[in-house]
Amino acid sequence: MQIVKLNFILLFLLSSLISCQNSQDNSESSTSNNEENIKKVEAAENKKITEKTDTDIAMDSTVSYCYIQELFEENGKTLISVDFIQMIETQTGGGYEIINQNPKLRTFILNSDTEFLPPNDLDVERIKRVLKSQKEHNTKEENKDDKYYQRFKVTVKDGFVIEILIDMAG
Repeated sequence: MQIVKLNFILLFLLSSLISCQNSQDNSESSTSNNEENIKKVEAAENKKITEKTDTDIAMDSTVSYCYIQELFEENGKTLISVDFIQMIETQTGGGYEIINQNPKLRTFILNSDTEFLPPNDLDVERIKRVLKSQKEHNTKEENKDDKYYQRFKVTVKDGFVIEILIDMAG
């Protein structure tokens, strides 16, 4: 009789263990599925937003120095086209060489969540004034080496400008 009880107890413990393992597997699978669903929803929302523009929106995610080539409105959205640049410290010390290895323009969305970093008067209107001044100066210059471009530093994620900073040194 005790062998039967012992077998019954072992069978019960074994079935409980298997049941717990299945529950844990389902929980992990459920968590994984939830994360995948969230990513799919975010991607779908980004796609909806970018589909509402005629301009291709770059889906880059980076922090980089750039030249803003254009700021414009399209279908109620404010867009900027930027040319990413690389700043390499010179061997002579104290200076930087600007390299533009890839002159490809990328367009991103500015929205109400975009954070304009100091100086405190940096906003869309100031960027427009900088671009207008830059264009006027560059139109007068015949030598391409004398053209001027204001540097900015942008943080972009999935097509949106998260932060933008005017680089006062250049």
